[in-house]
Amino acid sequence: METRDQGVSYVRDFYKAQQDDYKKNPEIKRSRGLGDTIQRVAKRTGVYDLIKSMSEMAGIDCGCEDRKDVMNKIFPYKHTE
Repeated sequence: METRDQGVSYVRDFYKAQQDDYKKNPEIKRSRGLGDTIQRVAKRTGVYDLIKSMSEMAGIDCGCEDRKDVMNKIFPYKHTE
């Protein structure tokens, strides 16, 4: 079972890796809101690919992009650069 400290450590490591990616490649789009962040986590964990392949087999659209856009509008990030 995962403890709270392990979960916090995972999130901290994920955030640091994301920040390192921005420093190495400034062309990477910054997350506009919570929807972008959720999509990045899903891609890194493999959930995104699983859902995409399942929706393709079923012949329906998973709605990932629409859901991401809605989440970005509801929970936008304020970048201070």
